[in-house]
Amino acid sequence: MILSSPYHNPLITEFYQMPDWAKLIQHDCLSTEYIHITDTNSQDILYAQVYVYSLIGTYTQLFIPRGPLLLTQNLESQYITEFWNDIQTIATKYSSIFSIIEPPIASPLYTQLWMHKTIPSILEKLPHQTHILNLTHTQEELLQAMKPKMRYNIRLAERKGVTTHTTNYTHPQFESYFNAFFDLMKETSTRNHFGIHHREHYYHLLNQSLDTISLSLIVAKYQDHIIAANIILDTETQRIYLHGASSHKYRSLMAPPLLQWTSILDAKKSGKLLYDLWGTSQTKSSWKGISRFKEQFGGDVINYPQTQIAIHKPLLFSSYRLLRKIRGKSI
Repeated sequence: MILSSPYHNPLITEFYQMPDWAKLIQHDCLSTEYIHITDTNSQDILYAQVYVYSLIGTYTQLFIPRGPLLLTQNLESQYITEFWNDIQTIATKYSSIFSIIEPPIASPLYTQLWMHKTIPSILEKLPHQTHILNLTHTQEELLQAMKPKMRYNIRLAERKGVTTHTTNYTHPQFESYFNAFFDLMKETSTRNHFGIHHREHYYHLLNQSLDTISLSLIVAKYQDHIIAANIILDTETQRIYLHGASSHKYRSLMAPPLLQWTSILDAKKSGKLLYDLWGTSQTKSSWKGISRFKEQFGGDVINYPQTQIAIHKPLLFSSYRLLRKIRGKSI
């Protein structure tokens, strides 16, 4: 069933599938649709937040990040049919050429769900790996799990006088901190050859007060200069390192390691169970440096399943894929 409003379930921990995340990014997409499937006893079977994005002209693409969420151990055929009927209804409503689906876990149930409906893709709209730290470990255990060089760099930043400050939109210096963050984002993206969101995206993320998600800006300062900054996202049980940027001029001060360590310790003190470094990639060349940086913090490696694509308009999809190929881009 396609809902007109989001479905709230405290057991949903994938932040991309939390209703509050849909509120946070509502200005980035055309719309968000909600699929909620239950059995005859009103027990939850499946939930998905489907984000609708512009593509070409009046055509769109659908995106289900870290979903759909399968809330059952037994996915019967009628529920598979119901899900794909709902997807097709949404695709028809928005003239969608295809849907990109990036599931949260590997499971035989997803194999059932994809059967004859999707094709696998090497695309990584979201990164296919992440590193997660278990915050129930002691501070010493977390330190020992790091690479020695990372522990050294954290201590170096402290000795050099780098300080950290966590803020949100209520902080009197938030505007100046945010402007410094975005300047650093532009610098970092140019230096490392990756794209970034427009300024309003980050600003909107940080200017919201929501029930299940909160975001903060943590900055590193040296002699009154902001030399690195991160956006962190908190849910009830997790902290996610969402975005980060740093100054090349002050790179020898090792502010990014100290920012991460401060954020990890604050998350642990506030009772979070997990710290998600959000994304690494073994295939994207532009992610090589940031992946190496995150891997030095240790933790458990999580591998996400392969991206799936459902094609709704085959001829238009073929033309679109050819155009992307000519431009040297994958779909």
